[in-house]
Amino acid sequence: MSVVGFDFGNQNCYVGVARQGGIEIITNDYSLRATPYFQCIVTLYFATICTPFYYGAMSSSYCKSDLQVDLDISIFSSISAYLNCFIIYLIHLVYEIEKGRPFLVTYTHYLQSCVAYGGNMRSMGTAAKQKLLTNLQNTVFGFKNLIGRKCIDPVVTREVNKLPYRVNHAGNTYQLFPEEVLAALLHKLRLISEDFLQAKVSDCVISVPCFWTDVQRRALLDASKIAELNCLKLMNETTAVALAYGIYKQEILPADNENPQCVVFIDMGYSSTQVCACAFNKGKLKMLGTVWDSELGGRDFDQLLWMHFASEFQKKFNMDISTVKKASLRLMDECEKLKKQMAADPNKIPISVECIMNDMDFSSSMKREEFDLLADGLWKRLETLLIEIQKQSNLSPDQVHSVELVGGSSRLPMVRTLVKKCFGKDPSTSLNQDEAVARGCTLQCAILSPTFRVREFGVTDIQPHAINLHWSSANGEEEGAEVFCVGHPFPFSKVLSFFRNEPFYLKASYADLKRLPIPDAHIGTFFIQNVRPLPDGTAPKIKVKIRISPSGLFSVCSANMVEKIPTAEEQQSSAMDDEDQQPEKNENLSTSEAGIPDAKTGDDNQVEDGDQAALEKNKKTPKAKSKITELVVISETKGMTAEEIQECRKHEVQNINFEQLDRGEREREDAKNSLEEYVYDMRDKLGGILQPYIIGHDASRLRKLLEETEVWLYEDGEEQPKRIYQQKLTEMKDLSDPVVERYNEAGLRPQAFEELGRNLQMARKMYDAYVAKEEQFSHWEEKDANDLVKAIEVSQKWYDDNINAQSRRALTDPPVVFVSQILSEKERFDNLVSPILNKPKPPAPELQKPSKTTNKNDPNVPNQNTPSEEMDVDNQYFSASELNN
Repeated sequence: MSVVGFDFGNQNCYVGVARQGGIEIITNDYSLRATPYFQCIVTLYFATICTPFYYGAMSSSYCKSDLQVDLDISIFSSISAYLNCFIIYLIHLVYEIEKGRPFLVTYTHYLQSCVAYGGNMRSMGTAAKQKLLTNLQNTVFGFKNLIGRKCIDPVVTREVNKLPYRVNHAGNTYQLFPEEVLAALLHKLRLISEDFLQAKVSDCVISVPCFWTDVQRRALLDASKIAELNCLKLMNETTAVALAYGIYKQEILPADNENPQCVVFIDMGYSSTQVCACAFNKGKLKMLGTVWDSELGGRDFDQLLWMHFASEFQKKFNMDISTVKKASLRLMDECEKLKKQMAADPNKIPISVECIMNDMDFSSSMKREEFDLLADGLWKRLETLLIEIQKQSNLSPDQVHSVELVGGSSRLPMVRTLVKKCFGKDPSTSLNQDEAVARGCTLQCAILSPTFRVREFGVTDIQPHAINLHWSSANGEEEGAEVFCVGHPFPFSKVLSFFRNEPFYLKASYADLKRLPIPDAHIGTFFIQNVRPLPDGTAPKIKVKIRISPSGLFSVCSANMVEKIPTAEEQQSSAMDDEDQQPEKNENLSTSEAGIPDAKTGDDNQVEDGDQAALEKNKKTPKAKSKITELVVISETKGMTAEEIQECRKHEVQNINFEQLDRGEREREDAKNSLEEYVYDMRDKLGGILQPYIIGHDASRLRKLLEETEVWLYEDGEEQPKRIYQQKLTEMKDLSDPVVERYNEAGLRPQAFEELGRNLQMARKMYDAYVAKEEQFSHWEEKDANDLVKAIEVSQKWYDDNINAQSRRALTDPPVVFVSQILSEKERFDNLVSPILNKPKPPAPELQKPSKTTNKNDPNVPNQNTPSEEMDVDNQYFSASELNN
């Protein structure tokens, strides 16, 4: 089983794999370690429409009643094959808040994560990014912040321009869910992993921001299921960074019984900033607190620069650059480059964009000091986070061992200045700032995988949002309580006790709406079915197990009805007290909690109602027999149903099989390019280096074929199958390959003959020295000399015959002997004569010194044949019994 970790960021993705005892961040198909969230999709004619790679708000389960987006696709046909594809208009988003009343929303693109439509094939990542400016009207990007959100979300109103929609193609209508779009990205990452590992990839761990809610996490899991990935865990990005830090520093971490080493991690990415405090001991970590700003990242600094220079451009030329999307995007790219340059150089740095708008050139400059002043509001927000993490984790600056920086935007110098100001120490960058999250996810996947042996390391994460649980009381009123507070460890389970005689429901929601990144606090509703009263009419005890999974998802795992079976003594008793039959109002909720779960498996060691004293009492008093009946729990949570996921898989496999279409189109384009390249290359060589090696009529025939192929490529051969291009290339190579072969042989043959002749000459000189009875060859036997001279004569004859025959051949004739044959003859000769030429002289006999005779019966002389109890062999000690064995 392959071990893979995906860092799912807003601008780039990173893929980590466990291999050869370590974690390796692999490169994509462009040999880059970072894969941008860019996708360029083309729908070929009579192929199902492809989905845009801009993750919209939610599936139909999220907002079936208030959101429906229709996108009409038309098929244009003409004589040219260029127009036999779908032309998709995506400049505006068409969606309707009220049914039957659509309206348009325009949006200025400025994020790098995008999807584009156009051309004859779909592109993703780096390939799509390269086509952004040439295909801007069909390109969208930056979708991570939109996952799991409704259309009324303020973030959506600011950023979204592609929402779920129905695609009408060839008379058929398809409902494309956002999970399908995200699944395409995960499928691409899976292909990159499989190409690198040369193995099937299924199990993985995917990173998510620590502040993501239940609905956002479920949306990502749904997408992984559509992509046929088995996501073992959704791991908080802050926790992944902490794991990547701690597992490699166990030698310097304090022991389990010592005070922990507290480290603060600042992850400042492209769209958000997360800060966490973590306590490390040898073999484990525990999160102490997390704070975040979901709208503070590198893109916000880029936007400030863009607004500054756009205003300057308007004052200078009296033109609004925001009205032209391509100009806005070009300026945004230059602003990002300027920001990176100012991070390394405090001096004034120029910015210049040629022909940015109406053939006008724009140029300006800025110093780092001006930039920091411009971004003062953003820096204050970061400083607030650094102060808040100290309060939440109850850590003073002196208690913090170090502050680690990760994320691309953490390279800005002001970040270091604020860390120094708030913590009184310089930050560290011992982790790879771009790849730390991917490494942590891969390590977690290796820990969860049974096929990898990883040193034990416990991980205790904490809940970022408090969760309330509401239920219907016996009198019909709704009651509630907080079941998981902020900072509660997870994975974790609790058992709650209720007394009910009829089915009831539980509603889970987040307690503090202000802390949430989305304006919807609802998590789900859970219905407890098949509840019935006891035979005596009283309400049975219902035990409900609630849980936060390792992925941070809330669920009601199970519900059981406990019926007490009366003993013989109880049957003889008159009656039970009313207080024993009906619990007080406060007893509706039992707050007994589970123990700390195992960090690897997520299992919980639970203790039901009561404390340790109750357990001791139960040991002394025999327990009354109880009958436990499992109840049906119906969960209604936001996300896709199993049927919807299966339907999306069918669309992906049957109708939207992008990768196969892409691969076939790429291979067709490669075959066409190879043919075109060969035509140009061979035409130039025929008039140059190949001219002496081809006769006149063959050269004319080949030139004619090259010209015909070139004309065909730009006419009928523009859109041909790969097989046709390969046939044309084979036809040309049948004529040109013999010419190329003669050219190559003529260039390499002299050197091969020279090497063989040099070896023959050396062997003959050594034989002559033996005949002259020189001292260094006196150890040769007569048989050795005879074998040597025989091998020399045979190879010399072969050498003379072939070199003379080849010298009589014209350059346009086929070779008499090939270079491979010469090298083979040289190797054969060397194998015959090398044992003779390199035969070493026998060592000179050693003079034996006279030894004193010893009396074997003398007790003072040790017996050499008796093995000692212990002996030293190559610095390793073995006992006598081991040596005998």
